Amino acid sequence: METLSNLPEQAIRDALARQLRGDGMLVAASGAITAGDLARLLPALFEGLPAGAPPEAPPLPAFTPFPPRIVEVPAPQSSIQFGQPGLAVSDPDWEGFQVVLRILAGGGFSSRLMEAVRVQRGLAYGIGAGLDTLFGQGFVVGSSATDNARVGETVAVTRAEWARMASEGPNAAELDDAVAFLTGNLPLQFTDSRRIAGTLLALRRNRRPINWLDGRAERLRALTPTGTQAVAARILQPAALSVAIAGQPEGI
Repeated sequence: METLSNLPEQAIRDALARQLRGDGMLVAASGAITAGDLARLLPALFEGLPAGAPPEAPPLPAFTPFPPRIVEVPAPQSSIQFGQPGLAVSDPDWEGFQVVLRILAGGGFSSRLMEAVRVQRGLAYGIGAGLDTLFGQGFVVGSSATDNARVGETVAVTRAEWARMASEGPNAAELDDAVAFLTGNLPLQFTDSRRIAGTLLALRRNRRPINWLDGRAERLRALTPTGTQAVAARILQPAALSVAIAGQPEGI
C-alpha cells in the first residue's frame, strides 16, 4: 500500500505513455463487420495513441522453486496454490503436455488429482491445475482449499500424484478420453463473437498462423501413450512443485 500510494502522478502518466502506443496494438474482431469497415474504424478508435511501438518487454525470470510458504490467516480453512515451470507456447510438446495436464489435474472428476484428493480421501471439495501463459511462456498453476488439519495430507497426495504421472505417464484409456474431450470441445471456442475474437487474439499473441487450429484435432489424435509418457517425464518436475498456503495449515 505504501509503495503504490507514494507513486508520483507524472511517473504513472509517463509509464502509460511508454506502453500504450499505436504500433503495439493487437486487434482481433468477429461479428457483422467487414475487413474494410474495421480498417476504417480502427484509426478513429485509437487515434489518441502515440505513434511507435512500446519498449520490448524484458525476458521473464526463470521459475525458482521454493519450499512451502505460509501466510498466516486466522481461518478454519487454508487456501492452497501450487505450481511449477511449464513450457513455451512454441514448444513442439505444447499440445501433448496439455493432454497430460488435463489427465493429471484439469479434467474435473476425471482427473487423477480429483480422484485421489476428493473421491478416495475426501480431503477437499475440489483441486485442479492448468497452464497459464505470459509473453509466450507457460507456467503450471493449481489450487485447492481444505480444512487446516487436512492441508498436510492434501499436499502430500498432490505431490505423490505429480510424481506418479511424471514416472508413468497417461495410460491408453486416459489418453483416448482426454483427446476425445479436447477435440470435441474445440467448436465451443466459436459459439459467439466474443469467443471467436478471443481465440483469434490468442493466436496473434502466441504468434500462431491463422490456420493453426485446422490441424489441432489431427495432432491430438496422433498422440500416443509412449509419446505422452516422454512429455510427462520431461516437463513435470515433482521436486520443483512449489506450494504457497494462506491459512493456519497443519502438517506442513
